Amino acid sequence: MFKKLFFLIFIIVGLFYGLRYLNSSGKLSEYLDSHPKWEWVPGFYCYIGQTQVVFSNWDSAIYRFEKVVKQYPNTKWAPMAQFSLARVYDDTEQKRKAIEEYQKLIDIYPDSVDCNFAEKRIGLLKG
Repeated sequence: MFKKLFFLIFIIVGLFYGLRYLNSSGKLSEYLDSHPKWEWVPGFYCYIGQTQVVFSNWDSAIYRFEKVVKQYPNTKWAPMAQFSLARVYDDTEQKRKAIEEYQKLIDIYPDSVDCNFAEKRIGLLKG
């Protein structure tokens, strides 16, 4: 049992550091850019963007989320990217841009689970 747990932890840690290296070196983005039709590309960009948010790399996060919204607007990842983009502007206290991006979420993806939150944030940011 201990050996299985050890190997599982070893694999998870290895994957984390491997993906972290690929992301920080730009090789992951390079690969994704060279395979734009692969169905998982927008998902990877969303998760890379979320990682950048965790480390307060705001410009990098914005770039990733905008890439999904602009290049993959009809995927299941687009509403998440649009909401995440609005949150980045909200978190960095760029009220005008945050309101604009929240409104885009409501207008373009009215069925998104985040629209209710977006409407409340717009009200608070305007008030």
